[in-house]
Amino acid sequence: MKVQGIVQGVGFRWHVKNCADQLGITGSVWNCHDRTVELIAFSETEEDLDALAEMIKRGPGRVSSLTETRSEGRPPTEFEIGLSR
Repeated sequence: MKVQGIVQGVGFRWHVKNCADQLGITGSVWNCHDRTVELIAFSETEEDLDALAEMIKRGPGRVSSLTETRSEGRPPTEFEIGLSR
């Protein structure tokens, strides 16, 4: 997912991690140089991924758009906060 808006410098990555942990979702989240935030999330159910998208929209800052790209891959064992990419 790519998240645009006021999402850096407001604790947004920590909010995403907390939401993911609540839902049992693994993956990672990081700041991008263009002031957006990107995240990769893995879950057994589409419903949990949809719930994550809705939860992070209500977080700190202000989400102006959220672009989702769905794909499959090997999931990590936890959700991590990464550095800028």
